[in-house]
Amino acid sequence: MAFTLRQAVAAVSPIIGDIRTDFPVSNLDVSLLGTLPPLLFAASGFTAPRVARRLGLDGGIVLALALITVGHLVRAVAPGVAMLLVGSILAFAGTGVGNVLLPSVVRRYFPDRVALLTAVYACIVGVSTAVPAALAAPIAQYAGWRTSLAVWAVTSAAALVPWLIVLAQQRRLRRTDAGLVSPAPTEVVTRLWRSRAALSITALFSSSTICTYAAFAWLPEILQDVAGSTPTEAGALLAVTGVISVPGALIAPLLVPRLRNVGWLIAAGVMSFALG
Repeated sequence: MAFTLRQAVAAVSPIIGDIRTDFPVSNLDVSLLGTLPPLLFAASGFTAPRVARRLGLDGGIVLALALITVGHLVRAVAPGVAMLLVGSILAFAGTGVGNVLLPSVVRRYFPDRVALLTAVYACIVGVSTAVPAALAAPIAQYAGWRTSLAVWAVTSAAALVPWLIVLAQQRRLRRTDAGLVSPAPTEVVTRLWRSRAALSITALFSSSTICTYAAFAWLPEILQDVAGSTPTEAGALLAVTGVISVPGALIAPLLVPRLRNVGWLIAAGVMSFALG
């Protein structure tokens, strides 16, 4: 599941030039593609708990993977930019639901190894950014951009199979998602709006998400225009942004329980981004 969560985001921007050979894609369209992930991920924060209450936690994961798979395929057969955006909306919506539910999956199935499994899946999410970015242009060069977009549906469909088995098992056992299903009392939500920690987390996630997906959308274009990179080189350099996150993703969750103030980790990340 984790390996599917950034593929839809990273697979398009390195091959925008190839897509433009079939139909026009304006800079505004590229901006929309870069804006959709944070918007849909934000919306998923509200919709994913409702999905989990209706379908169960495992059912929500199945729905997320189904949306991602369909989104990849719709983008691959898109006759124009409108359908490309529709496919992206489906894929990003599924990704957003998966983003929200996957931590709950870790807590449910690995309650004694939350830090370790969080580190592992965060690491794999970084890899899921790097692999499509690095391979998108070479695949498009040899098999066409439609194949380059469609191939990622194979990985999300493969991830769907074991979750369908899990869903069938859970249905038989008639489990309930007690920890996730119960809605938060109004007073808890009100306290969150007054919490400095909650507001700080919101600001951190918002700013990092905006900067990250702006880079996903525009870095390959900038590298080709300014540095003279080929699409393959630009995709490889975009992949570096995914690979470089892997060590931090592995180490940070393991450091958190050992630090009195995790603000130092956050400060290090912010300073690293600013210096870069």
